[in-house]
Amino acid sequence: MEHKSLHNGFTIPTLGIGTFGIGGFDEPDPSNEEVYVNALKKSIELGYTHIDTSERYAWGYSEELIGKAIQGVERDTLFITSKVWETHLHFDDVIASAESSIRRMNCKYLDLYLIHFPNETIPIKETMAAMNELVERGLVKYIGVSNFTKEQFVEAQKHSKHPLVANQLRHNIWSKNIDLETINWCRNNNIMVIADKPLGRGKIVESVPFVVESIAAKYKKTAAQVILRWLTQKTNVVAIFKSTNDKHLEENKNIFDFRLTDKEAEDIDSLITSSW
Repeated sequence: MEHKSLHNGFTIPTLGIGTFGIGGFDEPDPSNEEVYVNALKKSIELGYTHIDTSERYAWGYSEELIGKAIQGVERDTLFITSKVWETHLHFDDVIASAESSIRRMNCKYLDLYLIHFPNETIPIKETMAAMNELVERGLVKYIGVSNFTKEQFVEAQKHSKHPLVANQLRHNIWSKNIDLETINWCRNNNIMVIADKPLGRGKIVESVPFVVESIAAKYKKTAAQVILRWLTQKTNVVAIFKSTNDKHLEENKNIFDFRLTDKEAEDIDSLITSSW
């Protein structure tokens, strides 16, 4: 798996596995536990060493399943990201949330810890003090945010002595609320953009524009491969997606043997703001 790096030493796999919905959504759902654990194990076997999760996913149950999947895997071969939920942003709550995530996954530390959503009712200064404490205690290697605007990112960084290395943002051609201003600002300011839901949460199999189909035919690739390549060709952009399908997992990692032309990339870029 290829990696991307920032000048401050932060390095992250270019593709990762998202876990929203693994083990349930608002409530834990153990009915498919074996399927999900095996899918995560298969992902790791295929080279997907970046696993992205949150304490909010099935309220910790997703993290428990990750813990089962990574049992016996050398910790330093994995890159694990988790997130603290927006109602847990007071100092003590941030610390407790991180400790609980680490305990559920039995992973010793988190490579990257993100604030899942901003919360204007809790002072960001207090939240960032806790995030810095986690770094200094060795529980977290790097910190960042998720779903923050440019202005919110700048305010958070103002209260942190450790750099915010990433902002996880929705980035695809299907959603019509893509914050391109923040995405481009992050890319231009040496901040990693973690593209969330790059395949439109399943829309890749329902609705594919002609330009993507044409590019896929040219390179003998799937539409999903083209979209993932389009994103990961961009400076300081990596992507995470969820799949329990072995065939799709295998296909989606094979995106580094071709490259879109500038014109092809621009044509896909234009889909974000069009009504195709």
